[in-house]
Amino acid sequence: MEVVREKNGFLLSENPTPDEIADALLSVCDQREAWLEKRKGSREVWQERYNETTNFEAFAQKLVEIRKQ
Repeated sequence: MEVVREKNGFLLSENPTPDEIADALLSVCDQREAWLEKRKGSREVWQERYNETTNFEAFAQKLVEIRKQ
């Protein structure tokens, strides 16, 4: 799964040009509300997929399930 999604960033082409990168950066700078939403989305993606406490608990539970088999 991708770390960057529409909810937390901008997906650029595989080989972005300097202009494409600049346009993405400028769009963030020019649209404060959109930037704040991406920021909020970044936190949500981290919480859902990369939070060590959540991940460790899920991993430990999976180990318990495997052991029971």
